[in-house]
Amino acid sequence: MICFLVNLLKMPLISFFLLLFIGNNGLSAKNFSILYEEADSRTAKKIEKVTIETLAQLQADFGLIPDSFTIILAADKAKFDARLSKDFPYWGIAAAKYAEHEVILQSLRINRQSLREFDATLRHELAHIALEPLIRDIWFPRWLNEGLAQYIAGQYTLRHRIAISQRALSGQFIPLNKIDDVLKFDQVQANLAYAQSISAVNWLIEEFGVQPFRIFLENLPIYQDSDSAFEASYEFSLELFEISWARWAKKHYRPYFLLELPNLLWLLMPLLVLAGWLRLKYRNRRTVDRWELEEHLRRLPPKDPFQIN
Repeated sequence: MICFLVNLLKMPLISFFLLLFIGNNGLSAKNFSILYEEADSRTAKKIEKVTIETLAQLQADFGLIPDSFTIILAADKAKFDARLSKDFPYWGIAAAKYAEHEVILQSLRINRQSLREFDATLRHELAHIALEPLIRDIWFPRWLNEGLAQYIAGQYTLRHRIAISQRALSGQFIPLNKIDDVLKFDQVQANLAYAQSISAVNWLIEEFGVQPFRIFLENLPIYQDSDSAFEASYEFSLELFEISWARWAKKHYRPYFLLELPNLLWLLMPLLVLAGWLRLKYRNRRTVDRWELEEHLRRLPPKDPFQIN
């Protein structure tokens, strides 16, 4: 109880008043608190467990330690929307609010996510909150922010690869610096922007390892500029990185285009037609063979029933 009160005093004032109206339910652990309604108590316990695990991972791998923050589990869509600005995209299902040090989630009772998807969404937003102390005073590219959040959440899926493959054929990717406007995109463009972000960050970490990325994050408050911090850490510029990633992506993602259902059907169509033609030819051949056998049997002389062999 004492720990909960200490964390309560650290909350923004608006979260304190929200606690009064949310049913006086809350969990507190280390440097975060969870606000929820009684019907979501089991989900809140799950959130607490995943949050503790994710914060430990963020600190161990990337040295990220967030300031004290609050996780708010909105019981219905109206309460979720009320916590966000009017320009928040209609397709959004969660948000990290830097100024208020809050993570806003929709209750599992109102969204269609599975438990696994819900956990990934939570880890995604926790990565944003953990980055906030490093980037609050500098410009930090959104593709890096969103890419790292998806990397932490394990959201690098086949769907992302297929989305990128459509652009890999034409070579016309969204410029990474344009992903800063992702909240203004429609859902299709936003999906591509998120896919490019996770692909770029995943390639950067897979190609050069976690340690250089951690050094890059440590250099951010030193250089006060993401471009300079990146170049000091990797010894090449963000611009050169984007060119290298795009060249790799064009070669790597093209085959995934065939996995999209309409394209797969077009690919399989000739094979299906050929298989149908061969099956029909086989059936016709058997029919002709049967007719020939029946005709041959009709032409044979009748067998003498009293013949002794």
